[in-house]
Amino acid sequence: VIKQVLQVLQLIFEVTFALELLVRCVCSPSSRAFWLAWFNIIDMTSVLNFLLRLVVEHVFEDSQQVVLGLLVLAPVLRLLRLLRRFEKLHILISALQASAEALPVLLFTLLLIALTFAGLIHLAEPDNVDSLPQALWFTIVTMSTVGFGDIVPSSVLGKFIVSALIMISALYLAIPIGIVGTAFARVWEERDRLLLLQRMRECMNRAGYTPDDVELMFRVVDVNCSGDLDFDEFSRMLELMEIQVSKKWVIEVFETLDDDGTGSIDFNEFIRGFFPKSYSSMRRDTKTVQGQS
Repeated sequence: VIKQVLQVLQLIFEVTFALELLVRCVCSPSSRAFWLAWFNIIDMTSVLNFLLRLVVEHVFEDSQQVVLGLLVLAPVLRLLRLLRRFEKLHILISALQASAEALPVLLFTLLLIALTFAGLIHLAEPDNVDSLPQALWFTIVTMSTVGFGDIVPSSVLGKFIVSALIMISALYLAIPIGIVGTAFARVWEERDRLLLLQRMRECMNRAGYTPDDVELMFRVVDVNCSGDLDFDEFSRMLELMEIQVSKKWVIEVFETLDDDGTGSIDFNEFIRGFFPKSYSSMRRDTKTVQGQS
C-alpha cells in the first residue's frame, strides 16, 4: 500500500513539474530564448526522463533494467532543477572562467608527470607492476594523495621513484588550487556587481532581446545623439524593454555599468555588461578588421 501511495505521489509531482514547464514556455515572450536557457533545458530533461520511463515501462518487455537506470537519474535531475535558486553559483562559474586560461597548461603538465612516472615505475618494478596501465593507475592514485594501498613499491629504486612522485605531486597540485582560489577570492569581492548584472541579464534573456535589438533601442532612446545614455535615458530604455525592476535596482545597475564614472553609459559598456559573449565577438571582429587594414 505504501509503495502504491509513493508511486501516485511521484506521478502527481512529475505531472505538476511538466505542466509548470509548459505554462512557463507558453507565457515566455521568446520561445527561442526560453529553450536556450540552461535551467530550462535541465527542466525539460527531467520531464523527458519521466516520459521515457512511462513509455519504456508500458511498451517494452523486460525493461526493468532500463527503467531502473532512468529512475536513478531522476533525483539527480530534480536536484539540478534547484540550481536556479542558488544565485551565487554564477560566482563559482565566473571564478572557473577566470582561471580557465591557465588550467589547460597545468593539466597537460600534470598528464606529462603522470605518464613519465608511470613509465619509470613500470621499468623499476616489472614484477610488481606488470603493465603500463596499472602503473598509470598507481601513479594517479598516488598523485591525488588517495593511496588505496592495492599496489606498493617493493624495491629500493621503486620506493625512491614513488617518494619523488609524492613530493613533486604535493608541490605541483598546490599551483592550480592556488590559481582557482585566487580567482574565486577576486570574483567574490565583486559578487554584488556580478549578481546584479546576472539578474538583469536573465530579465533580458527571458524577454528575448538580442544585441541588435538593444543597439536599435539604444539609438532611439539617445535623443541627443551623444552616443551615451544618462540615467534618465537608461531608465527610459528599461521601460521600453518592459523590464520591471525597482528604482534602487536601476540605480545600482547604472552605477555598475558606468565603469569610468562619467555619469553616462556608452553602447560598449552596455553590451559588455549584459551580453559579454557578443562583446567579445565584437572585439575580435574589430581587431580582425584593424589587422586587415
